[in-house]
Amino acid sequence: PEYDFIKELNDNQRQAATTLDGPLLLLAGAGSGKTKTIIARSALIAAQRKAAPVEVLVMTFTNKAADEMKIRGKAMLKNLNVKASSPAVFTTFHSWGAKFLRVVNPGVLAGLGLKPDFNIVDESYKYSLISKLIPKVFDLSKNKELKKLLKASAIDKLFTIFHINFVPYSDAKITAKRLKVLEHDEWAAMIGALMGMGEFNLEDSSEIERLFAELFVRYKETLRANNGVDFDDLIGVPLIVLQNNPDIRLAVQQAYKYIMVDEFQDTDNVQFALVKEIVNPVTNNICVVGDDAQSIYKFRGAEVRLILNFHKHFKNTQIINLNTNYRSCRQIVEKSNLLLESSKERHAQKAELKAFKRGEGIITARYFDTFVNDEAEWVAGDIAAK
Repeated sequence: PEYDFIKELNDNQRQAATTLDGPLLLLAGAGSGKTKTIIARSALIAAQRKAAPVEVLVMTFTNKAADEMKIRGKAMLKNLNVKASSPAVFTTFHSWGAKFLRVVNPGVLAGLGLKPDFNIVDESYKYSLISKLIPKVFDLSKNKELKKLLKASAIDKLFTIFHINFVPYSDAKITAKRLKVLEHDEWAAMIGALMGMGEFNLEDSSEIERLFAELFVRYKETLRANNGVDFDDLIGVPLIVLQNNPDIRLAVQQAYKYIMVDEFQDTDNVQFALVKEIVNPVTNNICVVGDDAQSIYKFRGAEVRLILNFHKHFKNTQIINLNTNYRSCRQIVEKSNLLLESSKERHAQKAELKAFKRGEGIITARYFDTFVNDEAEWVAGDIAAK
């Protein structure tokens, strides 16, 4: 309480920022000042000398968010006269994974087919590589429809689905066995499309799974042969390293005394598995911040059940609600609450959002045939008219 940046917080934010030890879940509604709270919490840890700034790891999802936190955190430490070359380690999952792999023992990397100067391939390279491998695995000569279906962009999406479902790629037979029990809508749709495709008609899916397993394994092998990793590898490979090397895992757990994860509702199962390897099991000093109502990235693997069931993964989790909205007027917040009442995936202890602003406003409802054009044109016209 003696610090000005703590006095500036509301009661719930202050409780969140000053609850430092043990697992903590912050249910942060829209516009509730979660970033301000995260930065204050990291600064307080440093100010009270519970950890050096570099021993505080804050994971988020965009470089922009990480950079903003880094700047604000550094300024806050300067105001506190806390000498530090940098604030807490504000980073994205992928950036952390890349930096981690750069400093891993070269012998460990070699066992995974990589060297420390590995290349991170972009989407264009991936599509090109997949396009070259498809005809080496699938016979496209007799079926034009097959060629249309097996596009590099579609296969790349499937590979990400394999990634978030922990499908291995070291052995094609093991991969095929895992694909056989994989439950995912897009994967099931691909199998269905292939099985009903004329000359490619099959009595069961075993052959399709075998072919995709071969394609997946050859894709990863080709990447490694060229000392390359894709974005999925920046999460998946560090996870493999930590799971299979207890000494490295212990070193990482001791390096970070406090861990925070922002936008936790957007995490997928592999990202959460990585976080659990990084957290020191003795202290369990992990704080996750998120909002089940803002979970909109299921299409890219985000798993809202992770935030709903966080307390089951970490015993004695404290739960604090950040439920004062500073962004919108009262009517918007109240109508939003009404919409969210019907949500089937809602945390049992989540408090209703309340508006700080009391200004009046008018909410109108519109229906559009297409969001891409009609909605955009109406919004632009309405703004211009005002």
